[in-house]
Amino acid sequence: MFFKKLFSGASPTSTSDDRARLRAKGIKKMDANIARKLQQGGPRYSMKCVIRGDKETGKSTFMRRLQGGDFTAEHRPTPEIQTAHINWNYKATDEVVMVEVWDVVDKGKSRVVDANFPAAAKSPSGTKPPGERRSFFGGSKSAATPEIAKTPKSPKEEGKEGTRSSEADQTQQQKDATKTPSSTEAAGGAGAAAAAGAGGGGGGAKAALPEGKIVLPPLDASFVDVYQGANAVVFLVDPTRTWTLDYVVKELPHVPSELEILILVNFRDLGRKRVVSEEDMEQFMRTQPPRVRYVESSLKNGFGLRQFYNFLNVPFLKLKMKALQVQLEDAQRELEGAEKEMDIVLEQDYDTYIKWLEIQAAKDPVLDAKMKKEKEEEAKEREAAKAAKVRERAKAEEEKQHELSEKEFAAKKAAAAAAEAEAKAAAAAAAAVDSDTDSSS
Repeated sequence: MFFKKLFSGASPTSTSDDRARLRAKGIKKMDANIARKLQQGGPRYSMKCVIRGDKETGKSTFMRRLQGGDFTAEHRPTPEIQTAHINWNYKATDEVVMVEVWDVVDKGKSRVVDANFPAAAKSPSGTKPPGERRSFFGGSKSAATPEIAKTPKSPKEEGKEGTRSSEADQTQQQKDATKTPSSTEAAGGAGAAAAAGAGGGGGGAKAALPEGKIVLPPLDASFVDVYQGANAVVFLVDPTRTWTLDYVVKELPHVPSELEILILVNFRDLGRKRVVSEEDMEQFMRTQPPRVRYVESSLKNGFGLRQFYNFLNVPFLKLKMKALQVQLEDAQRELEGAEKEMDIVLEQDYDTYIKWLEIQAAKDPVLDAKMKKEKEEEAKEREAAKAAKVRERAKAEEEKQHELSEKEFAAKKAAAAAAEAEAKAAAAAAAAVDSDTDSSS
């Protein structure tokens, strides 16, 4: 019903109302190219690509560019994992490939929400507040909402992350420390403090949550296995900061061996500020296996995006080969089963088949009546065949008797002819004796 309403020729007013209600629920209109793919009848494949990298390497911008969005220089921290589908085809084929992209956040931010979340995420008017963005977890995030509280880290956790201090991180910390809360933030300060106390883990008593509020844990890399079901991984690197490459070196051993990896060195347009040179990257790539590839890019002007789309050919073809291999194995099993069925049919006895038909006929009245009629016809045919055989035997006996009679008549006739011939011979001999007697006298 949803797709029918969304793509049918409904009136503009009803369509706009439906779309407003969908937007209020965080449901966006499907991309026209993706909707066209779903209507095609070709083979369908689903592919998942994971985007990873250190902070401020351009992961969200890269994901936005893949969806056809514009470049934005402003950096907005992503609170939790974001997902989207991008339009991609393998060359000029009719194969439908659905590519799902994950913007992975290593450490997200807890939120204090109403106990009836996500119903409370909607505004009273039923539409999203200005500046609000939907997240993967189903909730909403607004730039003016103070309910996102950064979970403080213990000294032990900070020690695990290593010594990756930088001017950019220090600047961000100074901004967070000197940030003046707005009136909305001041009103929700108690909720933010409660979130910090609930998810902090530091010393001291935890702050009590306001009534009707709960702490919502973030959906980040520590919450889900981002590599599960994935086909490819893209690591973004900022060549002006060396520790972003250290992040890749640290994370590469954790990537499953069957996944294809692309290292996307961003900010190609900042060549003069570059610290990690192309020679350094080439030297680093010599130590990596063939499944790891490296591409220079600039999300500001779109440089390198074509290489990324070409890179997707590799995991897709591996996915296709795996699917074809499964189909081949299924066909082999079906072939073996078909051959066994043929062997069973060849060995089947006719009487057994008749018994099977009788069993089936007992279950089906129509088939039972048909079987009885066929039996009656077979009985009549057998009786007719017996009568024909009897007639044939009688006729053969008659012909045999007739043949014997003809032979006896011929024998008698031959005997009579022989006796007559003997009589004539005797008479001739007697006449010859009489003539000799007369001549001598």
